[in-house]
Amino acid sequence: MTEKPSYAELERRLRILEEDAARSRRFERINHALFRIASSISLASSLDEVFASIHRSLSTVIDTTNFFIALYDEHSETITFPYIVDVLDPGCPPIRGVPVEESLTARVIASGRPLLISRDEILEMRIRTASLIVRGSVPQIWLGVPLIAHDRLIGVMVVQSYEHAGVYDQTDMEVMSAVAAQVAIAIEQKRMERELQDSVQRFRNIIGEISEFAIQGYDEGRLVTFWNRASEKLYGYTEAEVLGRRLEELIIPEAMRQDFVSRHRHWLVTGEPIPSGEITLIDKDGRDVPVFASQVLLETGGRREMFCMDVDLRPVKRVEESLRAANAKFVAAMDSLDAVVYVTDMQTYELLFMNSQARETSGAKVGDICWSALQHNQGGPCSFCTNSLLVDSEGRARPPHVWEFFNAKTDRWYQCRDQAIRWPDGRLVRLEIATDITGRKMMEEDLRESEARFRALHDASFGGIMIHDEGRIIDCNQVMAELTGYSREELIGMDCLQFISPGWREAAREKSHVDSGPAYFVEGLRRDGSTYDLTILAKTIPYRGRNARVAEWRDVTQLRQAQRAVEESERRYRITFENSPLGMVYIGRDGHVVDCNTRYQEQIRTPRDRIIGFDTVNHPDPIMGAAVRKAVAGCQSDYEDLYTIVLTGQKIWMRVIFNPVTPGQGPSDVIATIEDITERKQVEQALRESARRFRTFFSAINDAVFVHPCREEGFAPFIEVNEVACRRYGYTREELLRLTVADVNAVDQKTVSSLAVNRRNLQAQGNLVFESLHRKKSGEEFPVEINTSIVEQDGQPVILAVVRDITERKNAQREKEKLEAQLLQAQKMESIGRLAGGIAHDFNNMLGVILGRVEMVLEDLGEKSPVNADLVEIYHAAQRSADLTGQLLAFARKQTASPRVIDLQDKVAEMLTMLKRMIGENVELVWLPSETPWQVRIDPGQVDQILTNLCVNARDAISGHGTITIAVENISIGADNKRRAEDRTPGDYVVLTVSDTGCGIEQEMLGSLFEPFFTTKEVGKGTGLGLAMVYGVVEQNRGFVEVASVPGEGSSFRVYFPRYDENEAVDGVQNQPAAGKSGSGRTVLLVEDEAVMLSLARTMLERLGCHVLPAATPAEALRLAARHAGTIDVLMTDVIMPEMNGTRLAESILQCCPGIRHLFMSGYDEDVITRNGLLVDGMHFLRKPFNRMKLSAKLQEIFPEGQSLSPSQMTDPQAGDGDDA
Repeated sequence: MTEKPSYAELERRLRILEEDAARSRRFERINHALFRIASSISLASSLDEVFASIHRSLSTVIDTTNFFIALYDEHSETITFPYIVDVLDPGCPPIRGVPVEESLTARVIASGRPLLISRDEILEMRIRTASLIVRGSVPQIWLGVPLIAHDRLIGVMVVQSYEHAGVYDQTDMEVMSAVAAQVAIAIEQKRMERELQDSVQRFRNIIGEISEFAIQGYDEGRLVTFWNRASEKLYGYTEAEVLGRRLEELIIPEAMRQDFVSRHRHWLVTGEPIPSGEITLIDKDGRDVPVFASQVLLETGGRREMFCMDVDLRPVKRVEESLRAANAKFVAAMDSLDAVVYVTDMQTYELLFMNSQARETSGAKVGDICWSALQHNQGGPCSFCTNSLLVDSEGRARPPHVWEFFNAKTDRWYQCRDQAIRWPDGRLVRLEIATDITGRKMMEEDLRESEARFRALHDASFGGIMIHDEGRIIDCNQVMAELTGYSREELIGMDCLQFISPGWREAAREKSHVDSGPAYFVEGLRRDGSTYDLTILAKTIPYRGRNARVAEWRDVTQLRQAQRAVEESERRYRITFENSPLGMVYIGRDGHVVDCNTRYQEQIRTPRDRIIGFDTVNHPDPIMGAAVRKAVAGCQSDYEDLYTIVLTGQKIWMRVIFNPVTPGQGPSDVIATIEDITERKQVEQALRESARRFRTFFSAINDAVFVHPCREEGFAPFIEVNEVACRRYGYTREELLRLTVADVNAVDQKTVSSLAVNRRNLQAQGNLVFESLHRKKSGEEFPVEINTSIVEQDGQPVILAVVRDITERKNAQREKEKLEAQLLQAQKMESIGRLAGGIAHDFNNMLGVILGRVEMVLEDLGEKSPVNADLVEIYHAAQRSADLTGQLLAFARKQTASPRVIDLQDKVAEMLTMLKRMIGENVELVWLPSETPWQVRIDPGQVDQILTNLCVNARDAISGHGTITIAVENISIGADNKRRAEDRTPGDYVVLTVSDTGCGIEQEMLGSLFEPFFTTKEVGKGTGLGLAMVYGVVEQNRGFVEVASVPGEGSSFRVYFPRYDENEAVDGVQNQPAAGKSGSGRTVLLVEDEAVMLSLARTMLERLGCHVLPAATPAEALRLAARHAGTIDVLMTDVIMPEMNGTRLAESILQCCPGIRHLFMSGYDEDVITRNGLLVDGMHFLRKPFNRMKLSAKLQEIFPEGQSLSPSQMTDPQAGDGDDA
């Protein structure tokens, strides 16, 4: 039988159970806390949110009254405290960059293990280490655990208590350690996320500004996410046009789109990118765009983006094509030369260019070293190198150097022309053109060695000599070898016809047997396949006991080229001779005409056959004959006189230049150049006549005229002036002739500079018109327009200046500019007004539904409804929107106004209390009334709007304390009053002034103050309509506004209202109520094309006790009126509807319902509808939005003898607020 436990044992077991239960509950709280920490960490958007969520979650399982997190930077050996909660220092900001030194936090960092330490242990450690250990007050207990992420210590998390030493134990340290692992990972993750976000943003900012690369970003669906400015320039699309669109629809040609989509999908699946390379895309206009495209895939936050970088290859393609063409032309030109051409670097001796003959001759290539590739067994630069002869000591190119040398490698003699030229990269290089003169050298040598043996051949010819037997060569000289390209040894035994082009061989074979006759021409053929012009002279000679043929082959290429050049020169001479614009005559040394061109025949009206052979030496004109004889003797001569044509007797002015063909050697042929100068002589006569007329005009012109010398520097006195100049400037003629241009100008440094500039421009152009400012003798300055020209007077250039007084023109110009500015402002306000009127119609319809429905719901629910306050706020918001519509109409001067005669000062005084509350206690309101103010005629509500807007702006301009002053005064502006501006109407005004001591307004902004939507306030703090509304209202009342402001001191707005004239006619016609029955129980035909407005108006009318016949269209209304058996009392209709307007509908219904009354409604303003002919004065009009109270009031106007609704029905959420918005 089990022994019953004792009471003490039971108590012990109970304590154990309670401790286990407490431990379980704590572990449960710890688990919940860890879960909350993990959740909050994943949801936090920044490290600060992570720290705060850790603090909140940890506080459920441990005392975190004093809590901080320290982050350790191992690179800078510093500690940062980004999150600190300390009861002794509640506002402690984050601490950054603390050096690691002896402290509890540093000890945890150094050991990498948790630390739980009491106050006594801290004090003992401080004494032992003689260091601070902790900053500030020493806590009762301190617990810190390391934050370790991925085996790297990144910081310490600490809790401490200043009050209780036993608040933390080993379990708390374990809890903190468990949390620390998650905290460290979260901190590291958030750090990486922030760095990644910063990196991505920097990347986007950088590539967005890159102008060399067109960069596009797109997502996995190929939708464009990024488009930098270079892409806009390259492809023609703006960023707004492409974002969200598929890339292939924009710049990928249709033929490539499927391939692009396939490659893109393959990239996403396999990770293999689209290869880089040249590709042709298209721009916005469908034009081809060659680019070098490369792709890169970026992954940020689990999102993959592709970036394509395109380099525009169009400039490169154009340059490459130009370079290829230029290089091809250069290479072709060099290859066509019968010479070795190469270019070497003068420092490294590297071959930079070789033509085909240079490569074939030497076997070298570009890049080889010239002295090793072109010379035989050369171990270094050539001793005969000409580099030093081509450049002087200062590095400048010298003239070309021509020399001869023997190349041991090719065994050839060359004549070289060396020259230093500038290579494309700027360096000086050596260009050598070497002509092979080996043949010439060898021929000379062979001729010397064989002078005795081949004396006869040498005497007979300098060409290639061969002896052949039936075409087979027996012997030949070196020139023959040179001509054919074979050596003398190779030529022996060869067929001589082999060295003649195939097309010429038959002719050569036939003539080879002719023993006499001149040399004949054939085309020679060299070993290398090249051809040349060749003449052959052959005859039979005895040779070693038999007859053989000896032939001289002569290369006549240069000779024929020279002949062709002579022929070409003759052809060019004939072209020049025949097409010369001057007459030309060729005279033989005997004085007879040999030739003449067509122009000369035209000049003397004589046919060619009558001119050729004419004896010019014995010319009938003795002066002409003497000039010809002088030229035939070898001296140039000329003739200029009135010439009599021999054949016709007609006289022309003629100038002839006789040039001997061999000057200084007579007798000589002569070339005469003849110019018909009749027109020039006539022009000279006309100029003389013009000068005479000019002198007459000069004296009679009504503008001032000055003539002065044309100089490069300085100004000379006038040499001529007319009488008008004397009168206009107030000088005598003698006084003006002692003055210069600078003396009559209103001179300052700028004017002197402009005078010099004008003079240079005049000298460059010959004529110049400009404006300036001149000064009379009296000192009076006036604007002028100066028309200057350079003319000749006595063979010297002078400046003729016609000066016109443009004072009246300037005044008219200023008046025109002022009127244009006023017209522009009027047009601007008219445009905004039309916009405001259009907005008001649709906006007021919507507001009408909101206001009406909310009003009825409020009435149905009663004041105790839980949503009553919300509905009232909706009503007020809608009413404020209606007020905004009113402001739009106000600044556009389309708001309906009800002007009346008022005392402006009394109206301002009524508003003072409200204005003081509005501007607040920090701003003092000063009121300066006038003793006896005049009356004005204005709508009092408009005065409220003006004063409220000006005071609100004044309050907003004051930072801190300040003063707003309101004053009223009488001012009279006369026609000669100094206060009157040019556009102000003279008269009596009452001036309302609102001034402040605020920040003031910059001068450049004053011109835009009254423009709609212009504001200097921050975004969201101003609509820009306040001052525009003030401007509109003041203009509507025929007033104006003046603004004065000094930045930093304040602003003053002065509003001028015309004084009321008792004799002034009052505009407007009051609606005359029509006689009829009372409104209650009336039948109303309601017509509204907006369904929501139709339903709302019907409900309002029914609640007012009316029987309603609703119609959505005018046609439906006509049908209802025709079918209705009873009486219809009133037609309530919208004015502007499809099918027909309200006025036409009323006229149509009046035919079937005589005596029916009309109530028109519209979202447009009444004056807009009336001005467009849709309403006439006297008709009843209700402007939207309206509430039931306004509708009832309007029915009472129509049926004044009865009540349209009971007082209990007259409810309004805005008690007392009956104004239209």
